[in-house]
Amino acid sequence: MNLLNIVLLAADLYGALLVLRWLLPVLSVDYTNPACRTIVRLTQPLHLPLASVPPGPLHWPSLLIAWLWFAGLLWILYPDFPLGQLISAAVAAMLLMITNLLFITIIAWVILSWVSPNTDQPLARLAMEVSHAACAPVRQFLPSLGGLDLSPVFVLLLLNVLRNLVSSFALYQPLAHLWFWL
Repeated sequence: MNLLNIVLLAADLYGALLVLRWLLPVLSVDYTNPACRTIVRLTQPLHLPLASVPPGPLHWPSLLIAWLWFAGLLWILYPDFPLGQLISAAVAAMLLMITNLLFITIIAWVILSWVSPNTDQPLARLAMEVSHAACAPVRQFLPSLGGLDLSPVFVLLLLNVLRNLVSSFALYQPLAHLWFWL
């Protein structure tokens, strides 16, 4: 593994933290969780310039910062890339990051609910809160099956379809080298 791959991995992981920072208030996750406070603390330096801007219902300052991170990363890697395609590639990268983070979080929550259903670990609580919020819209349309929750299965299928759609679009963009997005 050369230095460029290590730098790209670190940039991808920090981009994942920025996307998580945006997802936390959108999904109404509890900020008293130490894992949430760590995410906020690690991403705070990039959020300071927009700290006085009211976030609104979609928390657009965090969304803008995450998009700028991915656009900047793609611009550094591909400086001659046309601006319009760079903008759409950054949007595709963010959508792929969101779908991958939700997919991984829901899988982790499902496994943790079997192995250790009543845990107080901060990461497990974060996975549970994000998964519950992501599955809530689907859960209201499913009939009650007496303690069996099938909403994660449907959400995972929807996330997979969305990821495949965005990936097919992203194949025409310069995203193939970034491991976490595809």
